[in-house]
Amino acid sequence: NSKIKQPSDIKGKKVAFTRGSPSQFLLMQYLKKNGMSMSDIQRVEVDDPGRAGEAFVSGSVDVAVTWEPNISQIVSSGKGRILESTKTFPDLIFDVMVVSPDSYEKRKEDIQKFVNGWLKAIDYIKANQKESYSIMAKSMNITENDFPAMAEALKFADITRNKEMLLPTGNSKAILIFDEAVKDWSNEKLIQTVNEGKNLITSEFIEKYK
Repeated sequence: NSKIKQPSDIKGKKVAFTRGSPSQFLLMQYLKKNGMSMSDIQRVEVDDPGRAGEAFVSGSVDVAVTWEPNISQIVSSGKGRILESTKTFPDLIFDVMVVSPDSYEKRKEDIQKFVNGWLKAIDYIKANQKESYSIMAKSMNITENDFPAMAEALKFADITRNKEMLLPTGNSKAILIFDEAVKDWSNEKLIQTVNEGKNLITSEFIEKYK
């Protein structure tokens, strides 16, 4: 919406987001950062961040919490602007690897191999960006020319970045973010069982990376 130019302009406006998702967490943190809460907006809940983007383009909402490639498409079309993103909130939203307690206990060697392979792939992306972007563009059905603009908002976490987020063990940034999210989800009544990040987040596979 062209009338929304600063955080306070969002008050009372229709905001599309996916309930119980990273999109909502980003929205809640954005509101909190600017002295507001979910009660200050008109909630429009959708089942996918892409649909939030579509609702914005159609004009049925004033603000949308969406993801790529919707963001790049909206901005390049001139239909909207970015109020906040993971670029300006760099330590908030992450893709993570999750394993069941049983797998964690019985398949540590396999998990370590997966982590090693994943991090080597990140190094390959950095060393061979053009080829890597081409491969990823094809798998996501995005043209190679459009992919670099989309990837600008992505931060591929290498071993250094993983250590930054997962260390020190038991008191890392990842644990602090997890505990903050638990508070938000509890307040939203999206979860009933509360656990601490230190009980669920491990750095052991990062520490053993070779």
